[in-house]
Amino acid sequence: MALSIPIALGPCYNYKTSPTISKFKRSMCDYLGDLNAEFDVICTGAFIFDHQDRILLIQRAATDTWPNFWEVPGGACEVSDSTILDSLVREVWEETGLTVTGIFSAVNDGGKMISSRKKLRILKYEFEVEVECTDLIRLNPAEHQTFKWVTAEDCELAHHGGGNSPSRVQFTSEYQASTVLESFRQRKERKSTTFN
Repeated sequence: MALSIPIALGPCYNYKTSPTISKFKRSMCDYLGDLNAEFDVICTGAFIFDHQDRILLIQRAATDTWPNFWEVPGGACEVSDSTILDSLVREVWEETGLTVTGIFSAVNDGGKMISSRKKLRILKYEFEVEVECTDLIRLNPAEHQTFKWVTAEDCELAHHGGGNSPSRVQFTSEYQASTVLESFRQRKERKSTTFN
């Protein structure tokens, strides 16, 4: 008997958050207004882990910018997004079809300044998130061609150019590689303090 799984028409904004990320419960315009026009846009990224503590990486489409490179789900906030966190939830849904149920922490609470090819001044924040189900990933083929769940060890090997790991990935940037590794470290630390 085949199961019929309904496809959501859009992201669900009913998610829980940690008090440590309350400053992101504002719109991008409001948030940037406090920064005296220092940045043009905010981008977000999501560190999504499965039950085996592997992180979700998605490979950019061969026809898109940074072709065939790997990254975490995420993207630019839009003016229509109610909050920066809602933007993160929307981007995760658009890029993976996954529904965010919780946002725990900002891996880089101060953000990272990045310049785009279009000379935009981007402020990037990345968060550890929890999703409803890690088994049903739906990619937009115009943006991403495949995905994989990768261990901390394989990310470490990829970051340091290690050998012929079956999970070898080439990240979109040094910064992306370092924040992925930092997300593993923070997750391990959070889990050890939670359960000890």
